[in-house]
Amino acid sequence: MERGVHGRFLDPSTSVREAAVELVGKFILVRPELIPQYYHMLSERILVGTCH
Repeated sequence: MERGVHGRFLDPSTSVREAAVELVGKFILVRPELIPQYYHMLSERILVGTCH
């Protein structure tokens, strides 16, 4: 699942990237023990998104 999510974070379509971040965000709200697993991907996506 992580590879699939990471691939969507890099998708050329803005809407796909946004949907992936939203989905992972909702998922970790339900299962906070997964934060360490997805933290790096989310923080990287957020930082890249603020540079554009």
